Amino acid sequence: MTKAATAAGASTPAQASPSTVLSPPPPPPAVPRTRKHQTQVPPGRLAAKQRFVPPKAIGKVDSRNPTRQEAVPTLRHPLVPLALEATSTAGMTANRISHVGSHFVNRLFANLNAARTCPDSGPATSNTVRGIPSLAFTGFHEDIYSTSNEDLQVALRWWIWRMHTALQLGSGEAWSAQGGGLGLLGPDMTTWPPVVACKQVATGIFCITTLEPPRLTILPADEQTDSKAAAKKAPKAARRAKSNRKSSAPTEPVKPLTELIAVKYLTIGITGEVIACSRTHTVPEAGQEYADQLIEDCPVRPDWHAFISARKLPAPSESPTPQPLITLVKTKDANDAPHGISKAWRTRMETANQANGASDPEALDVAARVVLASCVLNSFSGEKLSTMQMDAEWLGNAVVLDHSARKRVDLYLPEPLQILSVHLPPPPCHPAIAIAHRSSGRSDYVLRETGQVIGDEDCGVAELWQGILGCDYKGAEKDVGDFWENWQDRIIDNEEDCRVVEDDQGGGPRDGQEKDGARIGRKIRCWRKSDARGDGRGKYDCEYEIRQPRR
Repeated sequence: MTKAATAAGASTPAQASPSTVLSPPPPPPAVPRTRKHQTQVPPGRLAAKQRFVPPKAIGKVDSRNPTRQEAVPTLRHPLVPLALEATSTAGMTANRISHVGSHFVNRLFANLNAARTCPDSGPATSNTVRGIPSLAFTGFHEDIYSTSNEDLQVALRWWIWRMHTALQLGSGEAWSAQGGGLGLLGPDMTTWPPVVACKQVATGIFCITTLEPPRLTILPADEQTDSKAAAKKAPKAARRAKSNRKSSAPTEPVKPLTELIAVKYLTIGITGEVIACSRTHTVPEAGQEYADQLIEDCPVRPDWHAFISARKLPAPSESPTPQPLITLVKTKDANDAPHGISKAWRTRMETANQANGASDPEALDVAARVVLASCVLNSFSGEKLSTMQMDAEWLGNAVVLDHSARKRVDLYLPEPLQILSVHLPPPPCHPAIAIAHRSSGRSDYVLRETGQVIGDEDCGVAELWQGILGCDYKGAEKDVGDFWENWQDRIIDNEEDCRVVEDDQGGGPRDGQEKDGARIGRKIRCWRKSDARGDGRGKYDCEYEIRQPRR
């Protein structure tokens, strides 16, 4: 028996003639016809039940099943590269899941769920947006873990930036019972709108997409009463004609409140800060001055619109490489601290890194994030101000708005917030914490991924961030399970508790102002001043109806 005959899987006589050995192999068997519900395997792919033959086994006979060995098809089609590519993609996804699983946001969600006292009804997107079952963190759709590493890191920075901003606002209306219907984030972070997509739209600028419930429109009860009374006074003929027009016109089905809408955020990739949002494009009183300057359905300020348009991808081949965003930072001391970072420290870090690699390049990246996170807010959003105007506002001087200013991005960093150095403390310090030393002589605890401040050297890490990160006031890791006990009872307001909080002048909230409201069916109980006694104090009681916005 010859090797060629054996490779073909057929038995031959002991004395095989040369014509038999040199004869071409038999044609491959015809592909059987499949039914309608079956699918054929495309050429170059392995069937689902076909055993994969490793490269070392090619050309060898399988003693258990000789008919399964086929050398020619294995070499003819690139089966091995396809298998390696699939394994590599699965491995990369597994690495990203493992990275998020070891992140502090996953431990945060695990602590929230473990100490939950009230039943968890799940977020409004639980039936639509699917996460990873092995992770407690539900802030990402499962498709995010299949994107590039840069997209995943930017999405993670955006989520941390949003959390830090929501916590910094304090326990206001956003943390009360009616905040969810107004598009505000509640204290239960597991119900926040998850990220479903992240893509890069320009150099250093990314677009984050979330699925959020539609916002509700709140109308005062007296306006509803006035509109109903005016409708009753209208002539019957006019009302009848209006009714006929409504019946003849095609009516659109009313969208349920549970239907989710896609909201996009233009985000700075290095920090995760938002510079524009598509939600403002649908709100009548927000973003209308930039309605004609849209990028990814987001109304963008003119200076940022020109900046992003010049960096859009894909860039022409002859265009120069754009400079990093940190190069746009302006400060008074441009010689000793160019772009807000000490020149001496930066040079020392770069020299040590090039010499023997003793310096960690991550420290320079963290310093850039701290600088961008410390810039004046008008650098990124709000009214467009020049560097001189932002400096005057920082010093408390009067600012004269100049709407004819040049359309260029001006990032201003006050002199006391300049960075002298950044240190990444080793364990047992928490891996998410860095220490930034500033020109003012004080040091701040900052987040490595976003550069946001979470404490200072005098008071240590803030107590709230100690529980979120799992560390003590010095930044060392520790178990914080006790911090989250009865967190729902301590944070969420009781829906039956409606009280009046007096202001500094001894009175209550202003007329029509909502204060410690509670959701009651489809209404919100708020407080409105009713000075029936004439003594200036009066009572506070009002009910606002919740209506779905028009589409």
